[in-house]
Amino acid sequence: MSMGARPVGKDLRALEGITLEGRYVLEGFVAEGGFGAVYRARDQRDGRAVALKLLKAPEGLNAATELRQFFERFTLEARVIEKIRHPVVVQVAEFGTTKLPSGAGVAFIALEWIDGETLEAALTRRRGQGGRSPSEALALLRPLFEAVQAAHSLGIAHRDLKPANILIERASQRVRLLDFGIAKAMQKDEVAGSGASRSTSFNLTFSPRYAAPEQLSGARTGPWTDVHALGLLLSEVLTDRPAYVATDLIKLYPEALNPRRPTPGHLGVDVGPWEDLIDRALSLRPDDRFADAGSFLAALDQALERPVAAASGAVTAVLPTAGAAPPKGAGLGRTVALAVGVLAVLGVVASVVLRSGPQVTTAARTPPAGSMAASLAAPAAPSLADAGARPNAR
Repeated sequence: MSMGARPVGKDLRALEGITLEGRYVLEGFVAEGGFGAVYRARDQRDGRAVALKLLKAPEGLNAATELRQFFERFTLEARVIEKIRHPVVVQVAEFGTTKLPSGAGVAFIALEWIDGETLEAALTRRRGQGGRSPSEALALLRPLFEAVQAAHSLGIAHRDLKPANILIERASQRVRLLDFGIAKAMQKDEVAGSGASRSTSFNLTFSPRYAAPEQLSGARTGPWTDVHALGLLLSEVLTDRPAYVATDLIKLYPEALNPRRPTPGHLGVDVGPWEDLIDRALSLRPDDRFADAGSFLAALDQALERPVAAASGAVTAVLPTAGAAPPKGAGLGRTVALAVGVLAVLGVVASVVLRSGPQVTTAARTPPAGSMAASLAAPAAPSLADAGARPNAR
């Protein structure tokens, strides 16, 4: 179908009861973001519940070519997930474009519906009870590491790993990974060379509190970017504290670029030989990190098998060889160079306020914090101008 017709906001807020594609009955509105909405729908073919993500085009895109490119970008998420085919990754039932009753064009993705809560909600509920032990933390996060490695083995980086994008199934307590909306599928020549991509403009297509230094500076990203996010997630699970406490970008940058990385040890929690491994995962330079999630996981497993701490409390950790470092072309160069690059954009982003999760614009229908509904909120604008409303784009 032609995507020249622009969907408007009211089209996406009042669709309960209609059937799309002759298949999906929209049973209930779940959440709305700056660029779309999510409904709980029923697939008439098999009776299963699905999460149906609908996308409206942003203001300012008038040419038919611009609209088509925007919708194609949205369906990238579905194509990426289909390639991964991992049991931890929330799967796609169908995706494409259709028309609303008004005649407006809309893109959609139907995802399996998961009954559970986000890791963000689970961590918030546990606040004050102390962090998990290394073995407990790895039992929780191992499936996540394995799912991310499945993506890395296909040349795909998620680039927005955060607690709000991780679900814990209510029945099995297994983690599930959401939202490959800003995933980067590297071309073969990129994998053979740098294996990464560089943004053509400084677009806030990630969640700053869980971003790697190269994302904050607009530098090259790749699997090592996910390694950094996994390090932050692991540290938070181990310490019962988020790595960064800043609530706006102007304050976040000094924290994110501090050579003293936010490891458990620096947050007052002794995790034995894991301290050095997490410090490596959080290195400012991508070259100094583990190359991918599998390499990081292998090192964590190996460290767990070692004797823990001498009587003096001292821990000696020898880092295992765990995969090649990212290609030299992906490095940030000297830390000072990165800092200068970041400072150059501070004037642009000083007014952007961070939030840990999606902001739903319809207050009366805001889903519970940390619910699957909230975490599935539709993609936000990929620009700093809209980041003040929804910083965790997509």
